[in-house]
Amino acid sequence: MALGLCSRWTRERVHEAMGGRSFVTAYHVLNAEHVPASDRVWLLLKGGFFDRNDLILIAAAFAEHMLPIYKRVYPNDSRPRDAIKAARMRVLDDMPIFDCSTNFDCSTNYASYSANAAAVSSPVALAAAAAVTAERNYQLSVIRRYLDAQQKDTQC
Repeated sequence: MALGLCSRWTRERVHEAMGGRSFVTAYHVLNAEHVPASDRVWLLLKGGFFDRNDLILIAAAFAEHMLPIYKRVYPNDSRPRDAIKAARMRVLDDMPIFDCSTNFDCSTNYASYSANAAAVSSPVALAAAAAVTAERNYQLSVIRRYLDAQQKDTQC
């Protein structure tokens, strides 16, 4: 499990939080309700449970969930939706990240960068921060559905 640089979640702490298990699955983390939802989301996304394409699709689902809030404040800004579409195309159609030969013009490929900058600096980001616990629980449900779908795919 490659946990990155978060000092709160050392390998030892993960081992302890997961009941001393020597092998931890994504389901173990999902079901560890004694661990705060924000920490479980972080562990799932940084713990090496998903490859890059999985993470892109999960992030797209997270972002799509926030679109209605963003659209209320910025109804004419299509950058976030364009970024989500470009991210999914990147994974599902195996489009290279900076390939400008699709129907999108090149600016769409950079949409994720500008959409992120706009969201972080906007009042919408502050409103979203007020609902972090609910959002983290939603994110955990997205990850659970994603894992369940993967498990069904491997059983067929």
